[in-house]
Amino acid sequence: EELKNYKSIGITAGASTPDWIISEVIEFLESI
Repeated sequence: EELKNYKSIGITAGASTPDWIISEVIEFLESI
């Protein structure tokens, strides 16, 4: 809910972060 107040949000991930986690975060952010 609080994230709706932001116009843009940056996402960073380390090399060991699985692609599926990054994808889920992006999908979540796009849905709000």
